Amino acid sequence: MARELEEVKWEKFKLGDLFRIKSNLQLNKNSFIFSENGEYPYFTRTVFNNGILGNVHYLDEEHKLKGNCLAVGMIATRFFYMDKDFYAGQFTKRAIPIGFSLNSRLANYFITVLNKKSKIFQSSLVRNFEKVFKNEEVKLPVKNDGSIDFEFMTSFISELEARQISELEAYLVTTGLSDYVLTSEEEKFLEIFRENEVKWKRFKIGDLFEVNSYKKRFDANKVNILEEGHPYVVRTALNNGIRGYLKEDEEFLNEGNTISFGQDTATMFYQEKPYFTGDKIKIIKSKYKEFNKLNSHFFVSAMSKSFSTFAWGSSSFSINIIENQEIYLPIKNNEIVDFDWDKYINYLGRAKTPPAFDALDLSSGENQLFGDPTTDKKHFTNYSYQNSTQKGELAPKKIVNLMAPLRFLNYPSEKAKYFRIRHGSKDADTSLAISFIVAETLKQYDLIVDYAIPWDIPHSGDYDLEELFDWAMDVVSKTPSKSEAREIRVITD
Repeated sequence: MARELEEVKWEKFKLGDLFRIKSNLQLNKNSFIFSENGEYPYFTRTVFNNGILGNVHYLDEEHKLKGNCLAVGMIATRFFYMDKDFYAGQFTKRAIPIGFSLNSRLANYFITVLNKKSKIFQSSLVRNFEKVFKNEEVKLPVKNDGSIDFEFMTSFISELEARQISELEAYLVTTGLSDYVLTSEEEKFLEIFRENEVKWKRFKIGDLFEVNSYKKRFDANKVNILEEGHPYVVRTALNNGIRGYLKEDEEFLNEGNTISFGQDTATMFYQEKPYFTGDKIKIIKSKYKEFNKLNSHFFVSAMSKSFSTFAWGSSSFSINIIENQEIYLPIKNNEIVDFDWDKYINYLGRAKTPPAFDALDLSSGENQLFGDPTTDKKHFTNYSYQNSTQKGELAPKKIVNLMAPLRFLNYPSEKAKYFRIRHGSKDADTSLAISFIVAETLKQYDLIVDYAIPWDIPHSGDYDLEELFDWAMDVVSKTPSKSEAREIRVITD
């Protein structure tokens, strides 16, 4: 293969000369009936499972899309090969070949080339994607006459596949696994999957793990790396992240039975024993005692997949980014069990003491909101004004009313018809009662309200973009009836 590559001629081609970009008709997942036996894939913006959210039954010919093309979601801009006819969700597009036909191997070649350019496509606005795509260039192998050598591309991928299979077979023979017979317990687990008893659910990493910084950074240029001692973990993807071993003050050892997370590289490894770290390493510690060496590999695989589309930069180093990233895990029952409400209340805590916003000592940011050019901070409630520890002034009633949005509902002017409100159940900054009152008041004015309480989401929670986009498209595509104003929902998945 290396010899052949040296002999290959390469030329640049504009993607607009190779593929035609087509938008898909706007349909959300609520338009379909999902089933394991559904004959059509439903493609959406997810980067998991080849971009397929699930299988659906036949809807109509109008929205059914012809297969043997490339599909792309407009969030991560990752390309996937759709070999058969399919339906697609909102904010998705197709790349249809011009003057040639795809096959699975040729498609894999183009997918590899295109996905390397994801960062370029992500940097453009959705409305500019087609223009950017058309003008972007790729290098492809050519024949002596300058035409694209599709045969070489197909054979190249075929050879890669054959090599991988050969290496796998050799590994199985070497390890004695080539003729391995499953145990009765292993057969049982397989049967569970066959019968579709296992469901999958999204979890935020921060709900499952504590994400901590290292106790001390050890500079590789300033330490003596040895053949024995405690593991020295850095951002390398090799040798489980271990560069060597150190004999340093054990006070600075990070806990074992944790996952080391290398920033910049998003390399993750299970560390069984206590270890020292180099630069930009986060320590991911499970909140559950059941975490161990065996199930850690499942978590590491899920997390690696989740971070695979990240374009790493300084903003991606934060603990908050890692905590809010989601992974898919198997569940047996889609419900909360053994729930202790008192423990949950203690777990939530609170961010502010009463009165939460109009602080008696004028220390709240909201107090400054009501200030003016001569007085930096003012009270805006009678209670805090009367009990002020700073002898603070009371903001004029007119200004207070301007900051109370519900008052504007009484105005005769035209109002927005659709409202989507999300208030995390773990929000310790604002009472759940506030959002509930807002939602119920809006409904009294016959406005359409989609109100939900995402489970265990804090004040800074990152809500489901997929659902948000679907809701927005519903709003602009139809006029819901009053009966569509949804009841209170607690989102647990």
